[in-house]
Amino acid sequence: MDHGIASWIRARAARRGGDTALVDGGSGQRYTYAELDAAIDALAAALRARGIRPGDRVALLAANSAAFFQIVFAAARCGAILVPINFRLSAPEIGYILADSGATMLFASPQFMALAGDALDAAPDRGGQIVPLDDATLQAFAEGGTASPFGGAQVALDDVCMVMYTSGTTGQPKGAMLTHGNMLWNALNMCGSPEGLLRTDATLAVAPLFHIGAMGIFSLPLLYLGGKVVTVDRFEPRRVLALMREERVTVQFLVPTMWSALRECPDMAAFDASAVRWSMSGGSPCPLPLLAFFGQRGWRLCDGYGLTETSPVCTVSDPDRFHEKPASIGV
Repeated sequence: MDHGIASWIRARAARRGGDTALVDGGSGQRYTYAELDAAIDALAAALRARGIRPGDRVALLAANSAAFFQIVFAAARCGAILVPINFRLSAPEIGYILADSGATMLFASPQFMALAGDALDAAPDRGGQIVPLDDATLQAFAEGGTASPFGGAQVALDDVCMVMYTSGTTGQPKGAMLTHGNMLWNALNMCGSPEGLLRTDATLAVAPLFHIGAMGIFSLPLLYLGGKVVTVDRFEPRRVLALMREERVTVQFLVPTMWSALRECPDMAAFDASAVRWSMSGGSPCPLPLLAFFGQRGWRLCDGYGLTETSPVCTVSDPDRFHEKPASIGV
């Protein structure tokens, strides 16, 4: 039986297949849970047809998109291990990660194809194919699988789901091995956070998805619950506010510099925040004036602390107790 994260999408497709799962903020393409599940099946079958087996590493050098999540879940469905890579790294740095992780396939956004090629050249004794992560190529890639439904691998909770590289120590980046169980328990922890999560919630995945914050704070937990995730490939304050309004975003994660830029946006004063239930800052301590600014506007901005190794949420401040001990994380 599949207990991996791809089983979440299968279950949602069976129960509420017509609900919106993903919205690509760049193209406007929308995917219901049934459509997402079918896309995952096709890509997983194509990965298997190209030799990817359980435990193999599939790397991803990509900007945020709906296709990013399709690869995340397709790798999981065939039992492979995803290696998301920071596209701000240099080619030799990416080459080190490819070699260290043992990745045999690399998906790359079109704008990073040259960087991906240079990285493979820099990776010692590391071959592997590069697949452009654009709609046309991904469609052709998926058609290279099998026409029959893909049953998927038997994934256990203790199987590794992703290897995320973290540079929080000296020397070369270290690959943190995160299991499917880590992702499940993180999702459940988020459901029990101070404000909680609901199936009706929606969020923007605007922080880079190669980072555990963007992946694990709201995106994966909402896809576990059956909520909606809107991908945004770059942070532009006005665009973020417009998408939040159009998609009726209810929960939102940003890092403090993003929250600060949002506060300074001229459109902020006129923004209709009636849909926002609560939001979270993380990555570094959130300045108290920012917490107060958004709190006064009903956003109930919480500060969170976590680690790549904890998938990531450790503790979240309670906005109702903010004034008891300002700058504290938790109780």
